[in-house]
Amino acid sequence: MILVMGARLNSGRTTREFRARLGDAVRHGTRCPVIVLGGMATGDGPTEAAAGQRWLVAHGLDDKRIFVEETSRNSLENLTHARALMRRHNFRRPLLVTSRHHLARCSILASGLGISHVLSPVDYPPMWHPDALARSLLEALMINWY
Repeated sequence: MILVMGARLNSGRTTREFRARLGDAVRHGTRCPVIVLGGMATGDGPTEAAAGQRWLVAHGLDDKRIFVEETSRNSLENLTHARALMRRHNFRRPLLVTSRHHLARCSILASGLGISHVLSPVDYPPMWHPDALARSLLEALMINWY
């Protein structure tokens, strides 16, 4: 099974970063269950998880194999709610898909919640991207916050 971490939407639409994560899930297989995480919505727009689900269906995944977690506000809540979904459906050892800059924090959180997982880093943004250093510093701070 695959867990896809959500990413902020842009006017209700998936961003390049989120599409890279979703595309990684598609590349890893269309037959296994996928849980799309992300409850943040702007205004009347869709949640990250709902937008991700729409994208996956548009790219060939069976909507019966896609589960959404739409109530969380941060990565810790994402994974806490995902753990409950996994237990309910007897899913084990997910492939955890997220951006490389977000990977360490998600792995630490998943391990702390007792979720045995395999990591699948998505390279977005490229490390030479102007805000790559800022994102890395933010991730280091967030690891300590949790």
